[in-house]
Amino acid sequence: MKEDPLISIAIATYNGEAFLREQLDSIYSQTYKNIEIIVTDDCSVDSTPQILEEYCQKYGLRYYLNECNLGFLKNFEQAISLCNGEYIALCDQDDVWIDRKIELELSSLLQVESSVGKNMPVLVFSDLQIVNSEMKTISDLFYNPPNFDPNKTDYNHLLVQNVVVGCTVLFNRSLKNIALPIPIDAMYHDHWLAIVASIFGKIRFLDLKTVHYRQHLENCIGAGNRESSYLWDTLKRVIKLFLLPFDNQKFRATFECQFRLSREICKFNNLPVEIYETCNFWGNLQNSSFFSRKYKLIGKKLLRHTILDKVEMIVRL
Repeated sequence: MKEDPLISIAIATYNGEAFLREQLDSIYSQTYKNIEIIVTDDCSVDSTPQILEEYCQKYGLRYYLNECNLGFLKNFEQAISLCNGEYIALCDQDDVWIDRKIELELSSLLQVESSVGKNMPVLVFSDLQIVNSEMKTISDLFYNPPNFDPNKTDYNHLLVQNVVVGCTVLFNRSLKNIALPIPIDAMYHDHWLAIVASIFGKIRFLDLKTVHYRQHLENCIGAGNRESSYLWDTLKRVIKLFLLPFDNQKFRATFECQFRLSREICKFNNLPVEIYETCNFWGNLQNSSFFSRKYKLIGKKLLRHTILDKVEMIVRL
């Protein structure tokens, strides 16, 4: 009987004492047992290192204490680089996994690999449930097609709007080998991994909620309450678009991370010509003429998901 492949779980911690035990307990309670947990701690000043030592003694968790603060992107990159598994899952320090998360995502990933082979990068991500600090449900709605569609994972859509949430991700070693090191201008590790997987391999969305995605005051990046704020935010944007159609500097600034990421993608040596041209155009958008920008945004499908998003991008960029 073939042995179950080793799954590495990469965790980047920083002052995570409040919820770290719950997260680790949910991993060690997985139905899939052939795992290793790799933690890199970014100079925490709370009891996070002591908690990691406790789980090291109890379960064999491996952890590394950074000598200087790396920031969350490079801290995650370091955790990923230390993973030995054939497959790697990304994990935050404050969520809770359902007990079949690894089992379900690995099954989905292996299905993709069976058709494309192990040498092709494959990334699987899933849905999640938004909860508060006490694990009470804030919203069952994270993805909301067509307003926020997890199936739009082709590279041109991902360049302008990432739908892949890092704490749900599982990917194979082939993606690790291509995607690392992660350039600092990529800004977000999950966005970078998703783009690289989309260009050089395959992405699959697993339509199951595998993570209780905790929102609290200390989150680096949060989801917010999508249900309660969507209509109000939409109304404000429509009013502003009509009253201040040329007030575009702040709007363009919100895309600066994507522009920088796109310029980094252009540095790959083996990009297909069409992908290089699209990434180069998007990364250097402001170098294009006014009408050329509008035409190419539409032609290259570099537009976000909703009608309002599309109109606002065409008008303001």
